[in-house]
Amino acid sequence: RSKNAISYTGWKKAASQRFADDGRMVRGEVVRRVCIQMGKEKQGMIKFVWSIYKKYEETVNYLFFGVLAFLVNMAAYALAAWVLGADNEQALLVSVATAFAWVVAVLFAYWTNRTFVFKSEIKDKKGIWKEFCAFVGARIATGILEQVIMIVMVKQMGVHHMIAKFVCNVVVIISNYIFSKLFVFKKADEGKK
Repeated sequence: RSKNAISYTGWKKAASQRFADDGRMVRGEVVRRVCIQMGKEKQGMIKFVWSIYKKYEETVNYLFFGVLAFLVNMAAYALAAWVLGADNEQALLVSVATAFAWVVAVLFAYWTNRTFVFKSEIKDKKGIWKEFCAFVGARIATGILEQVIMIVMVKQMGVHHMIAKFVCNVVVIISNYIFSKLFVFKKADEGKK
């Protein structure tokens, strides 16, 4: 328990204290003390949550920006599918819309991972290009996986293309995290040591 935490009996005791000379409790003083204590507890909770965030910052940021990449991917796919008129009967158009969404999502994911998740310090063009190629290379495998899953689910299993796209994104986000940790950014971390 926090050193600022007061048990139920502590609150009861604080509330029963008398502050006026005539033996009656001055409500304003009790309310003031309760508010001060609650403020201290809130500050303690904020500090606790912040310390947990800082401890797992990379993972939390990866998950947060992974969800954003998922939303970008879904929006880009929906837009491309709408523009192209893709539906369950047109597997080629579903594939084109999926490829477009993949490119948009990979560009977004590279920018967010580089800037906010792994905070890359590479500044020269050659280094950035090398990092980008490694990132994209790891994503190509999941891009192919996504295409295969979409074709199988939509064409062969008859699943609605938006539901298949949702399932695909879950598999791809998990796969991207594994590839990023094992291949792309692990190498970048080792280079810093």
